[in-house]
Amino acid sequence: MTWQQVSLRTADNDAWCHLASSTHLNPEEISAHRHLAWMDRWARVVAYACPLMSPTFDAPTPAPAAATDAAGAGATAAQDPVPWLSDAEQHTWRSYLRGSRALELALDAELQAMGLTLAEYELLSMLSESETGSMRMSALADLVIQSRSRVTHTATRLQRRGWVSRRPTPDDGRGIELVLTDEGHSAIEAAAQVHVRGVQTHLMQQMDPQMRQNLGEAMSRVLQHLMPGYDS
Repeated sequence: MTWQQVSLRTADNDAWCHLASSTHLNPEEISAHRHLAWMDRWARVVAYACPLMSPTFDAPTPAPAAATDAAGAGATAAQDPVPWLSDAEQHTWRSYLRGSRALELALDAELQAMGLTLAEYELLSMLSESETGSMRMSALADLVIQSRSRVTHTATRLQRRGWVSRRPTPDDGRGIELVLTDEGHSAIEAAAQVHVRGVQTHLMQQMDPQMRQNLGEAMSRVLQHLMPGYDS
């Protein structure tokens, strides 16, 4: 137990002070190192619980300045008041959170009728927009902001359907490129019609032009804050 973990009610102070001051340690039973560490901890406990009581043993050696500064900075940060959301901010946050979830669910359900998930569609779409119809898998993961393992699993499913293939990167041969096949190109062309119609119906048509511009600018700002230099 450290002194920071001690939590006392006022009515318990006298009993705790008596216990702390009357406890003795036989230094012959443990090493000198453990003895000093024990005394250090109890000195802090007594000082915290009984501020008027002076321990009879020496105070612990002060920590190095760098460690003290770091601990002080952490304590200050922990004590800073939480900037709780106002009612208006709470409404904005929850509307975004739940609205974006509902939108993704709707778009995903529509694509699944075409035999695709939204994550699979996004990979095929990015490949179809590249000049060569191919992308290094690590770059593709960065672009769609997904983990490399998730992109690998998604690519495996697409490869089983014959919509993508893999090959070593032509520049160094050490990386892996994902390549859109002719079958994959046909699949994304058909799915794009369903997807774009869904985006128009569920998102764009729910906003006027100014709202659409504001939404785009706001989310771009959030993205640059979280991922500086990101280029979509």
